[in-house]
Amino acid sequence: MNKSKTLIAMGFMVIAVIVVYWAFNVKMNYEIIDIQDSQNEVLAEMEAINQYVQDTNEWMNEQLGGEENNDVAFSHAPAKTQDNEDPKVKLIKYFITGLTIKNTDLFISCFNPETISKDLFTFDNPDKNEVALDLIKQMTREGKIKEIHYKENRGFLNESTNEITLTFIYEDGQEAKVNFTVESFNDIHDEQDEEHSVYVISTSALTMIEQIETALS
Repeated sequence: MNKSKTLIAMGFMVIAVIVVYWAFNVKMNYEIIDIQDSQNEVLAEMEAINQYVQDTNEWMNEQLGGEENNDVAFSHAPAKTQDNEDPKVKLIKYFITGLTIKNTDLFISCFNPETISKDLFTFDNPDKNEVALDLIKQMTREGKIKEIHYKENRGFLNESTNEITLTFIYEDGQEAKVNFTVESFNDIHDEQDEEHSVYVISTSALTMIEQIETALS
């Protein structure tokens, strides 16, 4: 009898330890995203990509003898180096940069195309760039974001998920937590190359804005 009670007590202790560990990680496991560093990194990468495209076109012209022949499907440019950064963190850096420099193309590219298209066409304004800029202004409260905390919400056994929480901290000290889901294009197209996944936000931008407005009300 005493042995059974001991085993039960040990079982409860193990469960308690797991719960405390899980709660601690849920509360504390976030990363501060440096806005300026993210901007510098993303803009440098975009410049490098543009240079890569230019170099590729020049290489193809040299190989094929002119621009009129440079769309041959079997042409191969020099291999591009892959980086090892968490693709979800990379998405967040691009998203933050789009928000903070008010780059609508960058902002839009961070969302699932179908999702952001529905958001943009919710409004009658035919200038969708203007609509996107208004969404940016609502999220940033007219550019007043001072700091951003990033957290990928983990599963019960600390496994990775596609659930993200960003905490926007504004210049006036107010904070807003925004929960959203991301998905990889590999998932969208039923592919399996997780290492080189490109992630996009699958949650509506309007839903994210509603969360901000609710938090600040």
